[in-house]
Amino acid sequence: MLKNVFLFLLAVFPTAGFANCDFQTAHFANDLQNASSVKSIAIEIPKSKKWAVNGIGLLLDREPNIQLKWKKKFEAILRVTYPFGNCSYLAEVRQSGDWLDHLRFLNGSLHQSLDVKLKNGNIANVVKFKLFLPETRLGNNETLATLLLRKLDFIAPKTFMVEVNVNGITAPYLFQEKESKELLESMKRREGPIFEGDETLLWSYGVFENFELEPVSGAKLVNRKWAQRGNSSAKMALNALNELQYHYVNFATLSAGSNNGLFINPNERLGKLGKFSEYHAITGAMGGFHALRPHNRKYYWNALADEFEPIYYDGNVSFEAFNPLIFFKDQPIELELFRRNIQHVNFENLKIQVQNMKHNNFIVEFASLAKLPLQLAHDFVLPKLAQMIINLDAWESLLAENLITDLKSENYGVARNNFIRDSQSFGVNQEFIELKYDFDSKLFSVTCIEPPGCVIPALDANQVGDLMANQRYVNERYVILPSARAKITDLNYTETYVGRIKVRHSVGALATYNAASERLDLVQKRPDDWFLIKDTFLSGITVSMRGILPESVGNNVEQRFNEFGLTGCLTFYKVTFEATNVEVSDGACEDSLNFVSSNGSIASILISNGFADAVDIDFSELTIASIEVNGAGNDCMDVSGGRYNFDEANFNDCGDKGISVGEGSSVVGGSVVVIDAVIGASSKDFSDLLISDFDVSNVQVCLEAFQKKMEFGGASINIQNENCRRLKVDLDANSVIILGGRHFELSN
Repeated sequence: MLKNVFLFLLAVFPTAGFANCDFQTAHFANDLQNASSVKSIAIEIPKSKKWAVNGIGLLLDREPNIQLKWKKKFEAILRVTYPFGNCSYLAEVRQSGDWLDHLRFLNGSLHQSLDVKLKNGNIANVVKFKLFLPETRLGNNETLATLLLRKLDFIAPKTFMVEVNVNGITAPYLFQEKESKELLESMKRREGPIFEGDETLLWSYGVFENFELEPVSGAKLVNRKWAQRGNSSAKMALNALNELQYHYVNFATLSAGSNNGLFINPNERLGKLGKFSEYHAITGAMGGFHALRPHNRKYYWNALADEFEPIYYDGNVSFEAFNPLIFFKDQPIELELFRRNIQHVNFENLKIQVQNMKHNNFIVEFASLAKLPLQLAHDFVLPKLAQMIINLDAWESLLAENLITDLKSENYGVARNNFIRDSQSFGVNQEFIELKYDFDSKLFSVTCIEPPGCVIPALDANQVGDLMANQRYVNERYVILPSARAKITDLNYTETYVGRIKVRHSVGALATYNAASERLDLVQKRPDDWFLIKDTFLSGITVSMRGILPESVGNNVEQRFNEFGLTGCLTFYKVTFEATNVEVSDGACEDSLNFVSSNGSIASILISNGFADAVDIDFSELTIASIEVNGAGNDCMDVSGGRYNFDEANFNDCGDKGISVGEGSSVVGGSVVVIDAVIGASSKDFSDLLISDFDVSNVQVCLEAFQKKMEFGGASINIQNENCRRLKVDLDANSVIILGGRHFELSN
């Protein structure tokens, strides 16, 4: 019966259709993106007998940890219940977890932690997630830890308690999203390489005991498919992996024979210690040392910021009192490493931030996620936050200690040789290589370190992505180890200081500043030249970029971005604006102008002759007085993941859309004119577009509203005055278009 239901849903709810809720998702966009709106989840596994047999086999298995053979994938139907309706999705489930605490036999029923992947929908923008037995993550300790870290802008997964029914068995579970593109974007980060400690050698590997091979385990890539998209993504991932492996190898030697490596800071050579130092301090103050073990760690390479960021998972947080000197008893190296690391932390500021979490809004949000009454949530949170502040005081007092004056240090070449030697002494069958990108062949050349002289042909991006993720090539295990010279800071760019502004740009491009006219001029010398301005405040100036004519580029662009993560000829990252003017001409990039994670007010934007998108804005909050675009190969304006207001906009000669709004954005516009475009305005994926006056001419489609990506839902457009009446208007079943106060209805 369940199998027939599954096949029926597969036919009725195709992945591209998204017609799987009994309400219009655009009407509940805010609620659907809020995890606390989820009332319950039900999972039906059509092959229930095979699922039960798999669970019983695992329960009877004598191995101390969960073997891969018990993690078979099963097709499922998942139903989510909200206060306002229900959604049904196709899913894939399997047993989750490393240890047997992820199974519980209670009152004749088997309860299991689950790994879930949705095939045609999302829960709070999440597509891949875990459903943990709460005790495996110490229940709502994990809910509190992840909420607090997200508030402090550390990457942490959405986590909440929810009632789940699996094949008729109901129990509370801890929902936690997995590391993914959706997690990064929910934290206002652009998709990029994600890494983790390589556990391949740690669990039931050959004849070795669990964790016996930890001293010869490094890091690996998580999101293989992202790196395989092209050479830009493969180069970016390889550069970051080399930097990360450098630190894993160094610490493996430095910490040999002790339970350390907890405080790896992969930004050490990049001169940006603060992010990880704060993460170590705050995670330690929660008692989450489990998350700091090398094999448990996860990292995101933020190309725009030039640094790694920690991704929190599996902290096993206790929020208990502790004394650092006792905690690190008989581990003097570990204690000194931690002490040196936290000297970069502003403890007073960090304690104030934790103290600020005691406000009522935070507790209300926690209560809704933890499924607790407000008073119980209050009683749960306040003592733990108070203990965190005491623990931060204890860490700060450690700075006054002079524990070790001579910390053992090896140069990387020696450390790498020791890493290889130790691997051989264990008898582990793995070989070591270096990878380097060759600009002439556009392939990755391989140099064998040990054993020397092996013959491996040059690899393409697809092969390199697989090698970084699986550490395998032609059924043999190969580990990428960088040379001592390989580091991210060797990437080819330059920085020019123009007045008080630092401009990073490609070699050969020019940046000059006229203080009298308050004008910053940027000039391309090649079509692929780029400029990046970040982490600054721009007030009352004009930034002008003059590019190379788009015709000189052709259509030979390999990927949307380069190895620096840039899509724009001119990119502003984490910039605050005040009465700023921006001009770009002849931008031969994916985006002529790109704003990322920026805020403030812009007086005017003027773009001419954009090769692809003229203006692209991501994860920002901007107010723009005037926008004018004259010529764009693709969209004249494309915004996502933010809040945007503008007074007037004139879009002329747009290759695709006049204005495109996506990924949960809110856009409020005054007067908008679109002349010569395929589509006048497009709103998609939980976005909301509100325009007072909308005037279009020579367009094929006036308006469209729809769901494009499965991690979102329908969209809405509301226009007070427009001239769309005789033009085509498109929307899907989940979206809403209102014209002049009246809902637009598609005719049959």
